[in-house]
Amino acid sequence: MLQSRKMKVCHEIRISENTTKFLYTNRQGNRSGLRISRVVSETLRLDPKDVRWFVMEDDDTVFVVENVVRILSKYDHNQYYYIGSSSESHIQNIFFSYAIAYGGGGFEISYPLAKELEKIQDRCIQRYPGLYGLLGAHPVTPLVSIHQLDVVDPIIPSMRRVEGLRRLFESLKYDTANIMQQSICYDKQRYWSISVSWGYVVQITRGNISPRELEMPTRTLLNWYKRADYTAYAFNTRPVTKHPCQKPFVYYITAAKYDRSKNQIVGVYHRHKESYPYCRWKIESPENISAIVVLKRPDNNRWQKAARRDCCKVLPSNNSILYIWVGSCQAGETSEM
Repeated sequence: MLQSRKMKVCHEIRISENTTKFLYTNRQGNRSGLRISRVVSETLRLDPKDVRWFVMEDDDTVFVVENVVRILSKYDHNQYYYIGSSSESHIQNIFFSYAIAYGGGGFEISYPLAKELEKIQDRCIQRYPGLYGLLGAHPVTPLVSIHQLDVVDPIIPSMRRVEGLRRLFESLKYDTANIMQQSICYDKQRYWSISVSWGYVVQITRGNISPRELEMPTRTLLNWYKRADYTAYAFNTRPVTKHPCQKPFVYYITAAKYDRSKNQIVGVYHRHKESYPYCRWKIESPENISAIVVLKRPDNNRWQKAARRDCCKVLPSNNSILYIWVGSCQAGETSEM
């Protein structure tokens, strides 16, 4: 126990659990990161009572507690919330991520989200021991606008700009809240990584690519200032792969309809006709798939809840058509390779 002489407030000191059982392959990192990342999970296992939020802060940080409470009171603590801010350092965000809350400013995790995190965290650490195309990888926020359409390429190749937008609006008719929201799943039998940008495009890539990578758009986009490189963007990107076997097979939306009897939207995506380089891998080629059918139930109240990426599953399919289900993740469900 630690006692402050002036304030006479006692703070419990606890030693974090042993993490030697975990693999750790990042040469630039430090194993202490494993302990830090598990603080919330370990605290949850202490079974604290009447807890709504877990607040993580560095020991050199001063909080205005009343203002933290004011901010958290705006959110429903029964939902999955992860609240914080990215770093003030542009370079640090590029190296690590724009999508994480940095510890220097502190962050908050709601109790239900902490419970889900505790279930899967150790499994994720073991699976990813290295801890450390824009519309096709849209962030978990509503699509509000697509601007400067007169100077960018058509959103669907081989179509005029207006024709491509009309195709996109076929999906918008049935579910505006979920348009272009990304889901990630894996065909584990064929070793395919699949990214679904609902209502727009599906991409299949040979091999297992982590969700963290697939969430980042590839650098197929251009900066408004043509001399600027990828460090000029205020979000994370990844380079276009040069490996001939990992060029993604791209399927654009061609039709959408609403099945009233099943309360689901049926989207049909056809493979974009282009040449693919020869691949020596023995992994089955996605070029045998001519079309993809994506099934999804509309969810117009999506943004009235805490934002979370949808899950997807590969359904039993035939040789030339791949069926995929997209929808809200169930308790404990994650995108796993």
